[in-house]
Amino acid sequence: MSSASKQKGNRLERAIVKAFTDAGHHCTRAWGSNGRSIGMPEDVDNVATVNGMQLRIQAKARKRVADFMKPPPSCNAAIIKEDRGDMLVVMTLNDFLDCIAAWSQGQDPNVP
Repeated sequence: MSSASKQKGNRLERAIVKAFTDAGHHCTRAWGSNGRSIGMPEDVDNVATVNGMQLRIQAKARKRVADFMKPPPSCNAAIIKEDRGDMLVVMTLNDFLDCIAAWSQGQDPNVP
């Protein structure tokens, strides 16, 4: 039996596949959370193909995510950055998939 932490990570990786496929995109999960099993670097957990673009995803499940990283209810995304690091976008997966759908149809994602 695998550890509770590993089981939680596996559930997240499967949920990612389901979310992308339910939205009409192809997504695979690396066997054993090892990207080498699908021809990717070791740290890749999922690969989604969206409008011909390949997204390499590493899934991280935590008991709690720091509040400062979460977008407030009035925002769709938060942008975070460490000193001398890249800016990272944090948003819900559903909002991300909605943006992808709107952009692929040539729509403004801000218009309902």
